[in-house]
Amino acid sequence: MDNSLNLNILNDEGLFHSIHQLREQFIHVFSDLGNKINETNLFALHADQKGVKISQGNALQHCPYQVLDIIRDFDKHSGFNIRIMNWWGHGLYLLVFMGQNNTLSPRQYKAYQAASFEITETGSPFDYAGIIGQGRKTSIPDAENLSKHLTKYHHIQLIKQLSYPTDTAQLLDLLQREWSMIVNIHEGN
Repeated sequence: MDNSLNLNILNDEGLFHSIHQLREQFIHVFSDLGNKINETNLFALHADQKGVKISQGNALQHCPYQVLDIIRDFDKHSGFNIRIMNWWGHGLYLLVFMGQNNTLSPRQYKAYQAASFEITETGSPFDYAGIIGQGRKTSIPDAENLSKHLTKYHHIQLIKQLSYPTDTAQLLDLLQREWSMIVNIHEGN
């Protein structure tokens, strides 16, 4: 480790203002989306839903992040969660977690495949260093291999990387479309 202090960064007040503004823009967009989600939709998707929550931090593999969780049930057997994660330096992701007993219907399965989701290959749905950093994800397997996946990992987590738009209105529009797509996939199973 180098013992010198990077005074250029340390003294760059404008850099910190820019970082703060960008972080606040993501929190604002996540808040706008969360406020537009109808609680009736949440109950229709998952009876044990716990609502919407925004969280953030500064040290996920040394990088800041903002998260919007929708539904918020991480039970490995019956859980269901939709997570939008902005991980600085790594990207913007949409993750859909389903407990072991929350299986996908063939229609849902095909819809997630068509929407370019991949399946994560980690024992924990929160192992972002493994999932994103080490690429422990793959195309969604066929039904037989999905059963093997459940036996090994005891949950399903699907992931899709989203491209950053150039402004907050486009970001909100993108996230609303992705949310609507997931609602449509899960309506009526």
